[in-house]
Amino acid sequence: MYNSFKIALLFTVTLLITSCGSDRQNELEFNGQTLALTGGIIESYGENSDGSFDWDVSLYGGSLVINTQTQEATGSGPILYMDLNTNSSTGLVAGTYTYEDGPRAAFIMVDGVFSDDFEASTETGQEFEITQGTVEIELDGAESSFDFDFVDSQGNSIKGYYKGILDEF
Repeated sequence: MYNSFKIALLFTVTLLITSCGSDRQNELEFNGQTLALTGGIIESYGENSDGSFDWDVSLYGGSLVINTQTQEATGSGPILYMDLNTNSSTGLVAGTYTYEDGPRAAFIMVDGVFSDDFEASTETGQEFEITQGTVEIELDGAESSFDFDFVDSQGNSIKGYYKGILDEF
């Protein structure tokens, strides 16, 4: 009986430990909505005058599909645009990027826009300009993760997480 109890206790502890891992979903929260994120793209704009490097990232969901070869989008859904600056010409660098409305520098996000209803065929949708916040970027091989917490110009919170391989644009 004692051995059965030990086995049950060991099983319960193991289950608790393994379930405490990162089971975060690729989604964002905005205005009481939880919106799934299904993909991401990255585009280099080269070196800035201060020596930092300009990397633009867009995370998207819904029925949006972005063809990186034709540079065309179809469908509709949420899209989050981030204009990030790093100290690397070869890609994003792990770390915390802070929104600042000012000059470009490494680990600064100088622009950000979110639309919860972007329609690719007409290039329309309500846009929300990001005015403060941070995004924590982690790199694991080809995958990048983005843990973001922003506020837009109307005071709305835009929080979420995305982990995946970004398509180069």
